[in-house]
Amino acid sequence: MRTLNLDDLVSVRRFETIQRTGGYVDEFHLHDRHGVRLTLDNEHAINAALRRALPSPDSRSDHHGSASVQVTRHARTALGMAQRSRIPRAMHRFWGIWMMMATMGVPALLSYVSACVLAGTDILGRLGH
Repeated sequence: MRTLNLDDLVSVRRFETIQRTGGYVDEFHLHDRHGVRLTLDNEHAINAALRRALPSPDSRSDHHGSASVQVTRHARTALGMAQRSRIPRAMHRFWGIWMMMATMGVPALLSYVSACVLAGTDILGRLGH
């Protein structure tokens, strides 16, 4: 059995996504200097413990002599250590949906064009009709 040492944290990341069933996943991924990784739900009690474990943003000294902890902007926002975005949350989701569609649609279109070129069909004629 291994334990995560909060004094030896190396990185704190936040993972947030929508589940297929419509629920949300909102959790922190913690890594310490010894290679131990831990995933915790984003809850008030956990947020308070993480804020106590992390060095204050204004202190430039290393935490207990170790390298400074890398905390993502998304995690700092959830912990109340940084301001939230001024852009409405719906706009972030809208942008995310469009980016997801682009990452799936562009390769599909390129593979279709490649298949048509390899098959010797007139791709421009087919798209125009």
